[in-house]
Amino acid sequence: MLFRSSANYNWRKDGSNLSDGGGVVGSATPALAVSNLQSTNAGSYDLVLNIGSLSVTSTVAQLSVLPASSESAYQAAVLAAGPIAYYPLNETGNPSTGSLLAYDNAGALNGVYGSDVTNGYSGVAGPGPANGYPGFASTNHAGRFTTGDLNSLINLAPWNLNTNTVTFTAWLNPNGYQPFYAGVIYTGTTNGSQAGLAYYWNNYPPASSNVDLSFVWGQDGHNGDIGTLWDSGVMPPTGQWSFVAAAVTSSNTTIYEFSPGGVVTGVLDTNSPNTILYFPGGFTNSPMAFNTPEYIGTDPRYSDGSRNFMGMIDEVAVFNRTLSQTELQYLYNAAAGLNVPVTLQINRVGNGVQLIWGSTGQLLEAGSVNGPWTTNVLATSPYLLSPTNSQKFYRVLVH
Repeated sequence: MLFRSSANYNWRKDGSNLSDGGGVVGSATPALAVSNLQSTNAGSYDLVLNIGSLSVTSTVAQLSVLPASSESAYQAAVLAAGPIAYYPLNETGNPSTGSLLAYDNAGALNGVYGSDVTNGYSGVAGPGPANGYPGFASTNHAGRFTTGDLNSLINLAPWNLNTNTVTFTAWLNPNGYQPFYAGVIYTGTTNGSQAGLAYYWNNYPPASSNVDLSFVWGQDGHNGDIGTLWDSGVMPPTGQWSFVAAAVTSSNTTIYEFSPGGVVTGVLDTNSPNTILYFPGGFTNSPMAFNTPEYIGTDPRYSDGSRNFMGMIDEVAVFNRTLSQTELQYLYNAAAGLNVPVTLQINRVGNGVQLIWGSTGQLLEAGSVNGPWTTNVLATSPYLLSPTNSQKFYRVLVH
């Protein structure tokens, strides 16, 4: 005779059983979510699985709770756009230890600072109100990178995307003209395969010795392989902060540079001169695995630092989709303190509901669409909750 037993899941914190409530959702499911983090949420978490007389306990996961940042306008906008990785580079620990983490605020794909990167520990300032960007806090920090220094980089955990639709974004403040092939956001390499946002030679005007932003994808031409290496004609100004992005689809790539002067773009598609020359039948951006370490501030193929970025980089984000120019403009506007529309997203997460809004506004809730509306003073985006009513209505109040 065959007996079937159902599985029972039980999450624990520091050895004590958890229950839903107070920002905890899914305590009796395979997926636990904790929102509106407080310092009391820090601790050791594990999952106990019981099937009949069989009991298995998972390995322990340590949760650390970092102090909340006041950089809410820009960071809220980025997180609402759904990045798979987001590195604010706001750490104030000392990189010289060689073990300082560069935290990923989206997917826990943390990186490690090279020992010669300078950051908030040394007072390196990122974009902020003093630069005309009130969407950042006045205490916003950034990373500073140096050419020719093999320890001036940030090594990131693999993103494992396996995609040809992706967007890289970052804030750049170049310290003069960049070295050829200086990396901003770049993959590791497997059999010559590479992808990222870097600098390449500038043909505007012809014979110029300057370099500007490029997009690299696929093979680099070694051993007869074919890939894309493209000069966009977009050159972020030196000595000031600007917001840059590379938005990739299967058939084209657009590089953007946003600054107080407006937006500059470069587009690579089947009709571009380079692709007509090298891909007469058209070209596609093949899916990239991104299964090797990624880097901020360098092209990792040259370990001597000769292809390091020279200057400051901040707020690096990676999206597993192609952001439109409107979406990118929204992010820039959030940093610049310009009025932006507010969108309230509602997603199901396990047995709970997640609300996301790209604003610092207050979440209002009501039992009827006609109200009365009350302010949820504890809610910050993204906000997780366990439904307890047959219906509930939400809206966001922006001051």
